[in-house]
Amino acid sequence: MIVERWAGPVNALTSQSRSSNRESPFARKEARILFAMLGRNGDAVNSIRELRAVAPESGAALTGYARKYPEDAAGIERMLRFCRCMGEEFEQPVLSR
Repeated sequence: MIVERWAGPVNALTSQSRSSNRESPFARKEARILFAMLGRNGDAVNSIRELRAVAPESGAALTGYARKYPEDAAGIERMLRFCRCMGEEFEQPVLSR
């Protein structure tokens, strides 16, 4: 079961705060959609976490690819930042339940 988020940076930009990311409004919207799925069709918190998580092995593979092919690094970085931000946004209402 994948419940942890990958947290390794591609470069220094992935360490930016959630509020400074352009992805934040979109990640917030996606997280709200996922949060609304809780309890429907048997969706539990862990199954939603698995749905939106980036496995550590996948994050490491993507980072390695981005280092080898820098022309693709920006897109990979944005996707990883989005996933991290979405996870943070999803956890806020989950933890306050």
